Parts: sequence; structure tokens; C-alpha cells
Amino acid sequence: MRFVKVGAWVFLTLAVLAISVALIGQNTEALSVTLFSYTSSPMPKWALLLGCVFLGAFATSLFFIIELIVLETKSIRYRRQIKLMERALSESGASITGHTNSKSQNNSQNTSASDSLEPKTSYDEEDDLSDV
Repeated sequence: MRFVKVGAWVFLTLAVLAISVALIGQNTEALSVTLFSYTSSPMPKWALLLGCVFLGAFATSLFFIIELIVLETKSIRYRRQIKLMERALSESGASITGHTNSKSQNNSQNTSASDSLEPKTSYDEEDDLSDV
């Protein structure tokens, strides 16, 4: 499988190089670009196209890096919140099942004991959910 992946990358690279060489050969006339009051010196069309491609790749990678940083920051914040919730759950002594093992207690005591062991699921006004 690795041979197929390497072969695909080599083929893709050679195809891009072949297309680039063909574009360079066909687009040799000189162009000058005017943007508002700025006028560039005449340059070959292929150099202008290549510059635009590199500028687009740079802008795309910059936006990708910024988005990656934002997502990683959110992920770190969510992991911290999960740790805080796990710590609060373990400090409250709640079990996952909520069952008691004592058979000597009557039914009303089991109900009140299991109710106190249930984790709190309602929303309070003092809960901080602003970053969720």
C-alpha cells in the first residue's frame, strides 16, 4: 500500500511540473499590472501566474494555521472543563450506576440515598457556560 501512495505522489508531482513547464513555454509575453495608482514593471505572464499561485497558497495556509490554533484552544478548554466535571463528580461521591449495595435499608431509604447520589443535571444561573 505504501508503494501505491508513493507512486501516486510522484505521479502528481510530475504532472504538476509538466503543466508548469507547458504554461511557462506558452506564456512568455510580458504583462504589467495596474492596481489603483500602482503599475508594476513588465514581467512574463508565467511569473505573474506563479506569483498569484504562491500568494494564494500562503494566504490559505495562514488561514488554516489560524483556524487550527482556534480549534486547539477550544479543545484545551473543553478538556479542562471535563477534568473539572470529573473531579466534581468524584468529590460528590456519586457512582455511575447510582445503586446502593446495602440490602438492610428499606425502600424509602434506598430512594433517598440514590437521589442524593445522582449527579446534578439542571442548569443554575451561576454555571459558567459562556465558552461552550
